[in-house]
Amino acid sequence: MSEFYVISLIIVLAVIAFVSLFLAFKTSTHMRMLESDMEQLNKQVKNLEYQRDVSTEELHEIRSGALGVGNRVKELTMQVSQLKDKIEELQLLDPESRMYSKANKMVASGATVEELMDECSLPRAEAELLFSMRKK
Repeated sequence: MSEFYVISLIIVLAVIAFVSLFLAFKTSTHMRMLESDMEQLNKQVKNLEYQRDVSTEELHEIRSGALGVGNRVKELTMQVSQLKDKIEELQLLDPESRMYSKANKMVASGATVEELMDECSLPRAEAELLFSMRKK
């Protein structure tokens, strides 16, 4: 009987060894798959970090450009305002210009040729000319 126990023990040990080898192989295969997945994830993380850095740099450039454009718009707005003031000032200095400016405003508000002649002291031909030019 002791031979039977020895053979049984050897068979049990062989089965245990076989199961252990099988589990070790499966675990090793699973570990290699996990390492491969981890490698892929690390590559994706590095790629995403690179894209984030590029996007951050582009956003910084866009902001800088927008600030430059905003400043330029402010400058141009100030220049336009100054030019408007100068035009108005020049119109006030030139009496004839003032007269024609007033006549244009009157025509725009619906004045007649006779009213232009009376208010602005214009000859009929000039009043009619202003009236016809404004109508076009």
